[in-house]
Amino acid sequence: MKIMEGVLLAAASLLVIFVILSRGRGRGLTYLSYGAVLLAFVQIAVESFRWQMIPAYVLCFFLAWGSLPLNKNREKKPGKTARVFFIAGMVLWVILLWLPPLLVPMVSWDKAAGKYEVGTVVKYWSDKSRTETLGERKGKARELPVQIWYPANQNQGVVRKAPYIFGLNAAGGEMQRKYNIPTFLFSYLENVSTYSELKAKPASGQFPVVLFSHGFPASRFNYTYLAEEMASHGYVVVAMEHTYHSLITTLGDGRAASLVKTPSPVQLNAWDKIIDNIWSRDTSFILDQLEKVQAGTIQTPLKEKLDLTRIAVAGHSFGGANAADSLMKDSRIKIGANLDGTFFGSQLQNNKLTKPFLYVTTKPIDHEKDIDMPPQKQLNDMNMSKEQFKHYAHEIKKREEHALQKNTDHMVIKDAKHLSFSDIYLYSPVLGPSPEALHEKVRSSMVAFLDTNFKK
Repeated sequence: MKIMEGVLLAAASLLVIFVILSRGRGRGLTYLSYGAVLLAFVQIAVESFRWQMIPAYVLCFFLAWGSLPLNKNREKKPGKTARVFFIAGMVLWVILLWLPPLLVPMVSWDKAAGKYEVGTVVKYWSDKSRTETLGERKGKARELPVQIWYPANQNQGVVRKAPYIFGLNAAGGEMQRKYNIPTFLFSYLENVSTYSELKAKPASGQFPVVLFSHGFPASRFNYTYLAEEMASHGYVVVAMEHTYHSLITTLGDGRAASLVKTPSPVQLNAWDKIIDNIWSRDTSFILDQLEKVQAGTIQTPLKEKLDLTRIAVAGHSFGGANAADSLMKDSRIKIGANLDGTFFGSQLQNNKLTKPFLYVTTKPIDHEKDIDMPPQKQLNDMNMSKEQFKHYAHEIKKREEHALQKNTDHMVIKDAKHLSFSDIYLYSPVLGPSPEALHEKVRSSMVAFLDTNFKK
């Protein structure tokens, strides 16, 4: 919640108390009501309109209208029953004032703690060597949006902060078209502040590169808090948007591509093929493009700023599976990290990880323990039989064993949930526990892992 929003909500609540105590009469109420309306205008002008504040706006204007001289009945005493209903209505309205901003707060996170400011740029690349196999662009070149965060100089004068979501209007329109979710519900995200400056001048020197894959079906912006942190510590973070495997992907021409139908959990081979045939190939293509960025044949602020001898790959959930698989496939990648992801792809089925790897989970791993069979209802929800679940769990267990080698650092973050590694829980406390404390652990552990392997 922003400062002026809090002030307006507090003022509106105090105004209701004054209305009740003054029985809705008196010049004091008139002046306070007009003041509340003025405060509402100031809040909108300074912090912009947000639909979560509509009950506060309505209350201020309603009370101000009731105080106008043309309302000749305002001095008339209401009956006892009417007054009880009036007071109950005012109390309920105060509750309504606070619920939307508290249940759907403004998304925010702590500023990155590194010594550098953070710059960012978004690029839209097409892999002409591959034809798209998914969605409406099937048969054409595969398109991949990429956002790059990088260390930037400080004190650059006028700062143009990057939006949290690029192409929000197109994304909101696609959400309404495909999922029947009203566009206005997402409009407040236009006002989310990041700590990144658009196309800022890079800091001097060359910096290691960190490729990042989002979870399935999340988006690259859901990990802005982590990308900014790594960039502030001297890393160029390249977040891929795996088109058609994100809920909504905005492409370079303004079109929005939505999530395609996905395999059921029991179809291990199908998920393996998504990694092998799409995601890991996306990763290698992005690396090819970064070589052009470094050479200056692709225009960005980062010409000759990338240290392509020090490349890491990381990801959350399914993106973590891609990180492990890509680490094993592409010799240009030196280290990798999987944030609470299961292992998919062909590489870990029969091979073991030999490169430095960070594996972060929410629970300890005990491969000696028997498989915990979920309740039948949960199996039904996953469309799995008990035999299918046993096969799935056995296969995943084998892949984890292949990943947990002597070069792997395994870290357990207690009390975390799977989505805590993203910023999803910042959208509403209804979705899950506040992730701020966990975010600090994730940021510090990722930076420590990178520093250990690339700066010492």
